[in-house]
Amino acid sequence: MTKPKHREIKHRHVLLKSFSDFDQIEQLITSLKTYGNTLQLTILGRFDDTHHGTAKNQDWLDSLVLKWKNCSVLPIEVGVVSNPEIGTIFIAGSFADMFLQEINGKKIGSMTTGIYGVLRGLGIDQERVNTYMNALSEGDYVLILRGYHHELISIAETFR
Repeated sequence: MTKPKHREIKHRHVLLKSFSDFDQIEQLITSLKTYGNTLQLTILGRFDDTHHGTAKNQDWLDSLVLKWKNCSVLPIEVGVVSNPEIGTIFIAGSFADMFLQEINGKKIGSMTTGIYGVLRGLGIDQERVNTYMNALSEGDYVLILRGYHHELISIAETFR
């Protein structure tokens, strides 16, 4: 009788990183092409004074979507929510639908603890969630990246 083979189960992990400059995220997205479709990526960002007004917001989001499509093989979903603690934020990427899902006619991301809840639901510990929620509130862009451990280690090295 042969022993059953032990199969290694590959778990996906989540990496969070904040950026003050969107150009840094664009460079990262471009470099992620080598990973194919194994990664899930989402960007959260607050609309600041340079993006105020609905028409400007939409133009800027359209520009973001176009840049993403030009430099990435990853699909993009985009949405906007008005969060009472942070203000108006955009969500672009694989997890956008989680933030944009509605409960009783209200988007989760627009609920007081909605963004916090989605990030915790992705398995991110409370301290890190609070750190990145503060960064988002202060105007930084927050990158959420989910992939296999070896991929995330390699990507994290490019941040340094």
